Amino acid sequence: MTCSEGLNCSELDLAVEDAVGACLEASCGEDAKSVFFARCPPLITSEELQSLFESYGTVTSLNLFKRWATARTSKGCGVVTFSRHESAAAALAALHGKHMWPESEAPMVIEWLDPCRLAATQQRNSATGRHTKRPNRRHAKRQADCKSDT
Repeated sequence: MTCSEGLNCSELDLAVEDAVGACLEASCGEDAKSVFFARCPPLITSEELQSLFESYGTVTSLNLFKRWATARTSKGCGVVTFSRHESAAAALAALHGKHMWPESEAPMVIEWLDPCRLAATQQRNSATGRHTKRPNRRHAKRQADCKSDT
């Protein structure tokens, strides 16, 4: 049996086990440098977020989640990784439940990135095929209707 990403499912299981093992070692300890953020407006840009987070330390990566790569709007959440644990902790302490974007109805949520939760979500999505593109039923129905009209 082969998983949709072209990996053997046992290889995927091993990758998930490795991620879960890593999470037990570095979940929220002194090595944690990544935080999850949410409740940002959909039109927020990566540059605006980068500017906000860089006021607490050097940002090594920022991933603003979007429905697809070319989408103009975001899901309003993502992951930011700092170069130092202290920077991530400072951002979490200063922003969680306190920072409000002008277009938002609620303050930002900032949490330590939980590798266990991330690994479980990736495993669940892989098992259900959520990460794969689903066929558009309405489009297929319209195509069928057009064929029947001719």
